Amino acid sequence: MNERSNRWRLNKLSMRNVTVREPDLFFERIAQLLHEGYPLNESLALVLPHHVKEPRVYSEKIEQQFQEGAPLIAIFETLPFRNVQLLPLYTAEKTGNVAQACLEVSRHTKQMVRFQTELRKLLTYPFALLLFFLGILFLFKWIILPRMDAVYAMQSADERMSFVTTIVQKGPDLLLSTLVACVIFLFYMKRRVWDEAIDPSSRLFQWTPVARFVRIAVTRSFALELGHLLQANVTVREALAHLAEQSTNLYIQRVSKRAYEQLKEGVPLQDSLKMEPYVDRKLASFVEQGALKGLLDRELLLYAHVLERATTDRIERSIQWVQPILFGLIGIGVVIAYLSVLLPMYDTLHLIE
Repeated sequence: MNERSNRWRLNKLSMRNVTVREPDLFFERIAQLLHEGYPLNESLALVLPHHVKEPRVYSEKIEQQFQEGAPLIAIFETLPFRNVQLLPLYTAEKTGNVAQACLEVSRHTKQMVRFQTELRKLLTYPFALLLFFLGILFLFKWIILPRMDAVYAMQSADERMSFVTTIVQKGPDLLLSTLVACVIFLFYMKRRVWDEAIDPSSRLFQWTPVARFVRIAVTRSFALELGHLLQANVTVREALAHLAEQSTNLYIQRVSKRAYEQLKEGVPLQDSLKMEPYVDRKLASFVEQGALKGLLDRELLLYAHVLERATTDRIERSIQWVQPILFGLIGIGVVIAYLSVLLPMYDTLHLIE
């Protein structure tokens, strides 16, 4: 009865979109407690009350999973995380270094939160200004333009005025449609590209920005997790088999499964990675170099960190361009709105003179 009640309360919490607050800090605290010698179940019991609502429900469920011997990843998947990459915890089942895995999840989550915060700060003012300007354009279209029909009719033969008038009349609808389309596109991209593994033969994957984003993200995660496994004295074949069994990251699952099957057929890892559509081509060179030196784990971890730094710099530069572009578009719209009013007025005054 108690188990059924807990399951009902967990379902109710999930329906209310309850999530773990500050997941980066959550994993950082877990790692600190593990370093201090606390067992994982006690660490979770101590940290949960500070990050979830009704922690007793989750604590009882987690304790039950510990008693049943559930895998580490299943224990953490009980908690309502949102947009948190738990793959390092799956790797930790083989390496045994749960604290390091928690720190890795914390670091990656903290980085994503920082990017989202910076982007939100940059977009808040321009987006509010854009909505305000859009409201003015609609008021202008509904109130001012109908009262100026006679003035615009006098200037209808002027191609310049015809162009400006068309922009003012159609601009608000076009701008609003563009904003709605962008929001829908972003939600579609998140669900189609990341929540589901996109097929490499699909048209969406043929689009260069999407393919590049997927390859960078998959290559970084694959190199990092494979490097950690090899560092823990796990063989390449065992590491690939372990990563192929997980379902936390479908991209890593597919890459590992194909590499594992080809490795059984005698194809070297670097050769199979050269043919892998989800992986950056440079990874094969690092794997080949590491295999020759006998330092494959170090080469993989090095490449993962280099790729992460390069990606971080690229994202930061891209974010810095967002605000100027939006302000530029708003400025162009303001100029067109002013011209649509001032030009016919100026020409009318010229006729009166």
